[in-house]
Amino acid sequence: EMTTLNAAVKHAFATRVITYAPMVTLPEKGAAKDRWLSNEEAKMLLAASAPHVQRFIKIALYTGRRKTAIARLRWQRTNDHGWVDLENGVIHFIGSAEAETKKRKGVVRVPRVLIQDMNTWPQDSDHVVSYKGVPVQRLDKAFRAAVMRAGLKDVTPHTLKHTAVTW
Repeated sequence: EMTTLNAAVKHAFATRVITYAPMVTLPEKGAAKDRWLSNEEAKMLLAASAPHVQRFIKIALYTGRRKTAIARLRWQRTNDHGWVDLENGVIHFIGSAEAETKKRKGVVRVPRVLIQDMNTWPQDSDHVVSYKGVPVQRLDKAFRAAVMRAGLKDVTPHTLKHTAVTW
């Protein structure tokens, strides 16, 4: 919250909404999390997850991409969202008209096993991650529930990115 406040103050000053930018003192950053899943923990998490959460987990583990990039994925090519090219085995995490950000979404060649799995997923929505035909924008609650059912500790969606990089 303090970081957001600091950014808002700096933006307001830069755009001359305010004439004076008060100093916002940020607390010290905590230690970086060093948590990733073992193969067994990943299997337990998948087994404890609803189908739409399983889709998210599999894409995250195979690509190492962030939650928002995965949630925005579409089945068809678009200019303003990432999309899955099942025919060529590639996921474009950025639309053709979108500018690349420092998050470096990019394009990822997907392992054959995931492409084969994705070909079996029902396309009941234009979004890859959907629940009963409705795009899933926030899966925090369902993900936390799966983590609890799997009996895991300190696992967040970002843990999947750490896991992909570690593996």
